[in-house]
Amino acid sequence: MAFHHSGLTETSSGILLYTVAQICRARVTAEPVLHATEDFIEARAWR
Repeated sequence: MAFHHSGLTETSSGILLYTVAQICRARVTAEPVLHATEDFIEARAWR
C-alpha cells in the first residue's frame, strides 16, 4: 500500500506495475487481494 500512497500509481505504467504486483502477491500467498486495493484497481480500470 505504500507504493500506492507514494503517488507512483498516478501514471499508467505505475498502476500497471502496482496491479501486477498485487495479483502476483495474491496468487503466491493464496490470499485474496486486499479489499482497498481491489477497489482501487477496479476503479482505475474503468478510467
